[in-house]
Amino acid sequence: MTVPYPQLTDEQLLEVMRDGNQKAFNELYRRYQALLYAYAFKLTADDMQTQDIVQETFMTLWDSRERISITHSVSAYLYSAVRYRFYRLAATDRLRHDLAEALLQAVNTVSPTTDAAMFHRELLVLVARIAEQLPGNMGQIFIMSRLEKLSNQEIADALELSEKTVRNQLSQAGKKMREKLKPLRNNDKLLTTVPLVSVWLDRFFD
Repeated sequence: MTVPYPQLTDEQLLEVMRDGNQKAFNELYRRYQALLYAYAFKLTADDMQTQDIVQETFMTLWDSRERISITHSVSAYLYSAVRYRFYRLAATDRLRHDLAEALLQAVNTVSPTTDAAMFHRELLVLVARIAEQLPGNMGQIFIMSRLEKLSNQEIADALELSEKTVRNQLSQAGKKMREKLKPLRNNDKLLTTVPLVSVWLDRFFD
């Protein structure tokens, strides 16, 4: 019996794919490759890096098909995976433009014409970069929780840790990140020119 792959839901395709079904994977790729490319390109503004991010996202989906745990939807998982790879890419200095350094410089050069949306994007990169420097899984857990908005249980499942360990690591990471981000929170010029910065920073610790 021929399986009507285009008629299956994303979740049904994932279940079929768990057994190594390449056609189910190909259907998911067909549905999301162009969408993920467009999304990733908005983040990187670089064709090669966008292609790398999307390729790695699908490779990870296939390689982890037997153990992957998706709480919400396949779509949400894929978009989240793209964002996380972008943050990691930025944090490891492989972006063509060092956005984190640009943000630090911008703190001293902000003006009434500063683009708040761009500043927010660069703030996310800076936070991810700082978090990557935390020891062990602490940085990854912070990024998955505060930037990806995953629950403690979802993080625990993804990293194969107990929820208690995730909770403890997140608490420690929060304390360290608050300290590291103090220079931004205490910069009067920055907060006056881009008032939303204080709101954005607070959201990392909700």
